[in-house]
Amino acid sequence: MARGQQDYFQATRGGGHGDYRHIVLAPQDVREGVEHVQLAFHLADKWRNPVLVYGDYLLAHTQEAISVEPIAYPELPKKDWAVDGSKSGSGMSRGVTPLGVAKSGQPAMGQEGKAQYIATKIPLMEREVRFEHDLCDDAETIIVAFGSPAKFVKYAIKQLREAGHKIGYLRPITLWPFPYAALADVAGGANVKRVGSFELSAGQLVEDVRIGVAGRAPVTFIGGVSTDHSGFGVGRILDVELIADRILALHEDRELPLIPGYEQHSYQIQEHQK
Repeated sequence: MARGQQDYFQATRGGGHGDYRHIVLAPQDVREGVEHVQLAFHLADKWRNPVLVYGDYLLAHTQEAISVEPIAYPELPKKDWAVDGSKSGSGMSRGVTPLGVAKSGQPAMGQEGKAQYIATKIPLMEREVRFEHDLCDDAETIIVAFGSPAKFVKYAIKQLREAGHKIGYLRPITLWPFPYAALADVAGGANVKRVGSFELSAGQLVEDVRIGVAGRAPVTFIGGVSTDHSGFGVGRILDVELIADRILALHEDRELPLIPGYEQHSYQIQEHQK
C-alpha cells in the first residue's frame, strides 16, 4: 500500500538484480483487492514467479463488508519439481534452487540455462495483461488511471459525458504486463486528439502511457502529489470536481487548474522555469 501511487516504478520495474519481471495487479477497491489476492496466488503458482498486489492509501484505509467467495481457476500442470518429501530415501530427492544446479546424476540447467529459461518465460507472462476501458469509440480525449483514483476519474468522466464532452478512459488492471496494445488501439481512434495520465505521483505511470500511445496523440500528465498532513491520508486532488476540471481543461486545450497546495511553491516553479 503506497502513499498515493508514488511506488509505481518500484512496483513495476523492481529493485532487485538480474533479468526478471513480475506481474503487478492494481485493484480499484476492496472487493477487487480480495479477488486479486486469489488471482495473485494462482498466477504465481502458474508461472513460478512473484506477483505483487499494489494498492494505495485510500484502499488501505477503506473498510467494506464483503463476502469472500473462492474463485475457480483452471487446473495447473502437475508439479514434478516440487519438494514434497515423496522421493526421500530413494536417491532421487529433489532440490529447488535459482542457481540451476542439481544433485549428482540429475539433469541441470546451469546458471546460463536458468537465466535463459526465465527469459523465454517473460513473453508468455505478458499474455496475462488485464484492463478495462469505456466510452472510447467516439472519444476525443482518453484518460488513463489505475487503482483507487481510477474510480474517481471514471465518475468525473461520466459527468463530463452527460455534459456532452467526448471523453473516454482506460484503466490498467495489470501494471505489468502493461496494456500497451489496448492503449495503442484506443489512442489511435479516428477522433482522439489527446491522452491524459492521471495518477497520485509526480509522474510515473505517464511513462508507460507514452510508450503505449507511441506518438499517436500528445500525452499530458494531469495528476500530482497530494496527501493529508500525515502523508498517509487522502489529499485534496481526489475531489471529483477538481479531477473533472483538470480533465476538461485538457480536453479543451486550456491550462490545467492548479492542484491545492501547489500554489505555495509557485515562486520556486517560476524560478525553475526560468
